[in-house]
Amino acid sequence: MFVKFQYFCIIYFLLVRHLNGSTMDLYKNSRLSQRIVQTRYGRLQGLILPLEGYKFLKPIEAFLGVPYATPPTKMNR
Repeated sequence: MFVKFQYFCIIYFLLVRHLNGSTMDLYKNSRLSQRIVQTRYGRLQGLILPLEGYKFLKPIEAFLGVPYATPPTKMNR
């Protein structure tokens, strides 16, 4: 039982480490957007992300961590 837990911890650590590294590479060349969007939940400022592998495409403006839907409750389930 303990050996399975050790294997799980090692695999989990390696997976998180791999995902974290690739995510950081994505934001390496990003910069803050000049646009600030006002929503009913507050102000948002996005990131300008260049598409490294596709030089012919323009950079995109991304707003990360924005909830896009209300959680299903009561009758919406």
